[in-house]
Order: sequence, then C-alpha cells, then structure tokens
Amino acid sequence: MEPVDPLGRTRLFLAVDGNSMPQARDLLEAGANPNHGTAVDGITPLLVAARNGNSDMISLLLSVGADVNTGTSYHGATPLFVAALRGDVVSTSLLLGASSNVNQWTKVEGLTPLFAAARGGFSDVASLLLAAGANVNQVSIGDGRSPLYMAAQNGHANVLSLLLEAGAQVDQATTSHGSTPLFVACLNGNVEAVKLLLAQGADKDVAITKEMCGIEAGSTALSAARLKGLSGIIGLLENSPSRAP
Repeated sequence: MEPVDPLGRTRLFLAVDGNSMPQARDLLEAGANPNHGTAVDGITPLLVAARNGNSDMISLLLSVGADVNTGTSYHGATPLFVAALRGDVVSTSLLLGASSNVNQWTKVEGLTPLFAAARGGFSDVASLLLAAGANVNQVSIGDGRSPLYMAAQNGHANVLSLLLEAGAQVDQATTSHGSTPLFVACLNGNVEAVKLLLAQGADKDVAITKEMCGIEAGSTALSAARLKGLSGIIGLLENSPSRAP
C-alpha cells in the first residue's frame, strides 16, 4: 500500500498538486497508482491536474492509465467537469480525446460539463462538448434547469447562440418554478439573451407556476421586466408578437 498523509494524499498526489512533472514522472515510473483517491472525497491526481489546468500533467497521467471518468466521492465532479468549469479548452480537448464521458453528471445536482461551460460563458469549451455529443437538453436534478437556462440566467449570449444552434429547447421550463430561459433572462436584465431567445421564437407569454424572487406565480416575462423597471427589455417584449394560439 502506498504511503499517504492524514488526508489520504499520496506522494504522487502531492507532486501533481505541486505541478512537479519530474517528481510525478519518477513516482509513476516507480509504480505509483495514478488512480488513488484522497480519503476525504476520493480526489484523484487527474482531477487535481485538471483543477490546476496543467495539460502536460494531464497527458502524463492519461499515458499511464489514469481513469478519466472517476469523479469525487460526494459531488461526483469528473476531471472533464472541472476543466469545463475553468473554461480550459486545452484540458477539455485532452480529456475528451481520452474518451471522457461527456454526459456524466454530478451526483448532487445532476450537472454535466456542458452546464459548467454554460454557466461560465465558455463558448469554446461548450463547442468542444457539443461536438463530442453533449446532451444540449439535459436537465438538472431537483429544479430542472437546462444548459440554455443557465446561459440565459447569466447573460452569456455567445454560449446561448451555440446551444440554440445545437437544438436546445427554447421554452424548456424549470420544474421548480416553471421559469423559462426567456423569463430568467428578463428577470436578470440580460438584454442580448432576450433578443436571441425572442429571435428563436421563445414564448413571451409563458407564466411561472410558483413565486420566484418576489414575483408571484402566474407572472410572465413582461411582468418581471415591468416589476424590475427594465425599459429596454419591456420594449423588446411589447414589440414581439405573441404565439398564435
């Protein structure tokens, strides 16, 4: 059994965390296990390399058989999820090239790497994930958010455009409040996101099913914009046609 510190970290783990390529290479050549996870959350050296954005270390670990799909014990975040969360194009590409499961979701929220890219506004990473077969309409556990919803919520028009082109359902509402991407974009004052969603035929008359952020159930995107005093968005909605019944 490999020696570990009180947190269950091996010498290899510490070398990777310290970005010491020579030490990591020596330890691996001596037979160190690249898949030994920490005692606390099962964090592997590969996940640490992804967290550090060290593409050379990632390549080294992959070359000796590091398990690309092992996530943390509690959250379930994989190296690919972590790379996407950082917006790291090089690491994402390496991990996808090693057959990372692009649709593997986290245990707590059910988020895939595409959610991480959408939330952070990382269009280049999102493009790589979509090309690798990421499910554009995956929804999170508990509240039913989609990657499109996250992009709209955070005002990332660049990612929003990619997701829509990939076939994202423009009116996919959350299961928690019945909030659509258009509603949350209006609520947060994300004008460019609102323009894109309306251009793709988003239904401005969908009403939320439960009170959200102080806005009562039954309110539409226009109601939210008026309550927030967002004149630019109000104008966009008022000048956009309602869907035919």
